[in-house]
Amino acid sequence: MNEKTHNLCRFTIDQEKEICNWYTDGGLNLRQIAKKTNCNPETIRHILHRYKISTKDRRKRKDRYICKTLGYVFKYAPMHPKANRAGYILEHRLLMEQRLGRFLKNTEIIHHKNRIRSDNRNENLQLIVNNGKHVRKHWKTHPITCPFCNNEFKIK
Repeated sequence: MNEKTHNLCRFTIDQEKEICNWYTDGGLNLRQIAKKTNCNPETIRHILHRYKISTKDRRKRKDRYICKTLGYVFKYAPMHPKANRAGYILEHRLLMEQRLGRFLKNTEIIHHKNRIRSDNRNENLQLIVNNGKHVRKHWKTHPITCPFCNNEFKIK
């Protein structure tokens, strides 16, 4: 064997460097490289770590997505103080913060005037100071029906 190889590994150093290039410059993921080299993705991960190449956060993140269960639009903003663990924040809150030029307080609610949660146009968003006022706003437009007497009541 005239090329140097690492212990416990069947790849030469040149082949390992080529694998690193496939990952960093070629845009191939661990599974694709493993299939191409006919080995386990975990072996590829070990090779990349040996060359100090991180395999975390390699997934292609969506800049923006709609949560199907809630209907809200989330935006990727990992440096935002209110971002979730995955780095996303509700887009309507982000847009209101940009409009106001400050971070929103935890008590402040953003109301969608047309009740379409994915419609984040500026003219559709309204800042409400607290949740109590937000609830009253919804009750004014939709009366409450008493479960006992079936009378409808509007909150003033």
